[in-house]
Amino acid sequence: MTAETETKPTTCSEDGCEKAIYSKGKCRGHYEEEREANNPLCSAAGCDRNSYVRGLCRKHYVSQRSTSAKVGLSAEDLAVLAEVVEKLGKYNKKSALVAQAREILGLPSSVTAADGTP
Repeated sequence: MTAETETKPTTCSEDGCEKAIYSKGKCRGHYEEEREANNPLCSAAGCDRNSYVRGLCRKHYVSQRSTSAKVGLSAEDLAVLAEVVEKLGKYNKKSALVAQAREILGLPSSVTAADGTP
């Protein structure tokens, strides 16, 4: 008696790709590419990349995560704090406290004058 067994593919289903399967029939690169292409855009201001985790692209997620660990806040609290610092900066452009908070949070400094002074 011969039992027929179906052999599962071991390489990526994308044409011309011979890499090992990572998930859903694709190698890690093609899987991540498809995953990111189907996600909405990053929620960071001015970013046009697709989101990766928690509504942020890979770059902004990693940046926020490392800043969050550095200051000991959750990602949500850090986002609220960054928003508050930005609002304060609009009203008090020369505040040393705002400049220091921007530096700690990894936010861009506010440069308004032609000579580069805030």
